[in-house]
Amino acid sequence: MIDIQEFMPASIDYYYIGSSPIVRWAVDSPFKGLGEAVMLLYAMMKCGFDKEVDLFFKLSARYVITNSFCLDSWSSDKISFLFRNGSVSTRCYAVSKKCIRIFIFALLCSIPMLMMGRSIENVLPRFIGKKHIASLKFLGINGFVGPDGDFINE
Repeated sequence: MIDIQEFMPASIDYYYIGSSPIVRWAVDSPFKGLGEAVMLLYAMMKCGFDKEVDLFFKLSARYVITNSFCLDSWSSDKISFLFRNGSVSTRCYAVSKKCIRIFIFALLCSIPMLMMGRSIENVLPRFIGKKHIASLKFLGINGFVGPDGDFINE
C-alpha cells in the first residue's frame, strides 16, 4: 500500500448521504448505475464541486490504492478512465476540475437510460464525448469484485 496521506488533504469532509430520499430510492432500485449516478450528483451538490482541487477521484469502497498508483498517469484536463471490453471501469476514475461541469451534464443525461437498466459503464462515456476522455493503462488499485468475489489488480 502507498501512504494515502501523500495524496489526501490534512482534513477530509465526510458527508453521509444515504438518508436522502432521492439517493435511497436510486440506490435501492434494481439498477446499479442509477444509484451510482444519483449518489454522485447528490454528493457533488452536497459537498460542492467548486473546491480548489485539480482532480476529483471516485474510488469504489471495496477497492484500495496500491503502490502501483501513479498520480502522473491521470489527466489534469480530462476525465480519466480505464477501458475494459469496450466499456469504462467505474471502479476508479478521475475528473479534472476543467471537466467537472461536463461530467455533471453527462451524469444528468445518463439518468433516463440508467432507469431503463442500461450500464453506467457504457452510457456515461457517450455523454462525456471522446475529446474529454483520457484512457488509462492501469489504475493502481486492487480489491474484490462485487458480483463474483474475484480479486483484481488494475
